[in-house]
Amino acid sequence: MSDPDDTPAPQGYLPPATAKPPGEPIDAADMADIGRVVVAQAKGGDMRAAEVARKTWRWPQPAVHVDLPPVTDAASLAAAHAAVIAAAAASRLSTRQALDLSTMLEYRRRAVETFEIERKVDELYAEKRKAAADKTGGGKR
Repeated sequence: MSDPDDTPAPQGYLPPATAKPPGEPIDAADMADIGRVVVAQAKGGDMRAAEVARKTWRWPQPAVHVDLPPVTDAASLAAAHAAVIAAAAASRLSTRQALDLSTMLEYRRRAVETFEIERKVDELYAEKRKAAADKTGGGKR
């Protein structure tokens, strides 16, 4: 297997003057440089570069507004998901936008669930402390 450093640079590629040493993390500016190179190669007829550009391109999405209830429990989460599904079914949201909103709702569900678990654990510890205090007579006079 060849060393990645032995791979020749793409034809017509000029590294930016501020190129980072190998192993340095890449940032948004680096990704923009890479994107320009891939697009230039694709325009030059490189079908592999065209496929990379096609797979990574993200069309800008307009902001959407969907009336959702505050998500504080399972019932309100179900209502919010129903609103997202209804908006997608009525073509007010694209399937991608509906998926993005559903993903946000899933993360909210996890947060609500974590909060509920923490509350229940705190209640169990409080009951255990009370039972221990009652058992040792610490709670009686």
